[in-house]
Amino acid sequence: MSVSVRPFRSLAALAELAPEIVYVMCGARGEVRNRLTAALPRARFLGFEPDEKAHQQLARHAPPGYTYYKAAVGGREENRTLYVTREPLCSSLLKPNASFCGRFTDCAAQIEVVEQRTVETVSLNNFLPGAGVTSCDFLELDVQGAELEILQGAGRFLAGSLVGLKTEAEFSPIYENQPVFAALDEYLRGFGFMLFDLTRNRYRRAVMARDLITRGQLLWGDALYLRDYRRFTGSAAKERVLKLCVIAGLVGFHDYALEAWEFVLQEGAGAITEIERAALTNIRAQYLGELHGRSTWLRILSRFGKLGLKLSRRARTAQFSWVD
Repeated sequence: MSVSVRPFRSLAALAELAPEIVYVMCGARGEVRNRLTAALPRARFLGFEPDEKAHQQLARHAPPGYTYYKAAVGGREENRTLYVTREPLCSSLLKPNASFCGRFTDCAAQIEVVEQRTVETVSLNNFLPGAGVTSCDFLELDVQGAELEILQGAGRFLAGSLVGLKTEAEFSPIYENQPVFAALDEYLRGFGFMLFDLTRNRYRRAVMARDLITRGQLLWGDALYLRDYRRFTGSAAKERVLKLCVIAGLVGFHDYALEAWEFVLQEGAGAITEIERAALTNIRAQYLGELHGRSTWLRILSRFGKLGLKLSRRARTAQFSWVD
């Protein structure tokens, strides 16, 4: 899944005040257009895909600014087994948990192993600098259970330049010996990342007929994390907080973008010149203008509420899905 983005001219202008934004995706099969990078005037997309055929297809159709590496990302450099499943998107460095998944309708067929390959894994800590990439701003993981080990092999970016990430997270062991969401969340919070959104995917058990009502068990979801802007320090803090403002706004968390924006204007991320202050203040006014123009429906709903009509919680809190 790709991050859903609504373009803002003001955020594109803000991105021009900071160095290019680098988006890294592990498990990039089928990712030939990323909406977040497409919304920015200067952005780079770096994708990792271990399957040779899928990588060739990606490289063949790569638009400007996109680079794809044929590599499997893990926690460190080593030889590993890649379990190729009947549904290619379920392939993983971890062995599928057939005994567990077999209890759910249609789940077992998707994770059935059809081939095992030996692959050499790389860590982001070592591979990216070797490829001349010293800064990563947003990280997306679609790696079927190997999320935590990849993050452990990307500590220099988690502690440094990374402002946000999107990761698949499992709530039950779909793959054998995989860390589930609780371990992933604890690790990320240690670097100052906060959970902002979470999609939920439920599966019904195979024992129950398809035409009977049930909620189904929550098995996995996609989690969006953004960095606490107060955790950025040093000479690059201002640039990183501005990138955080851009990304937070593009994925719909405008309140957090504005809060971080105000932090920069108050020189919490370091001193700013009068020219910078004027530019940031002007762009912020444009941003608020765009938000005002796109919030007409919310004001209409508010008027209905004042007339005594009950609004749903979703309408009252203006919740939006951030993934397609």
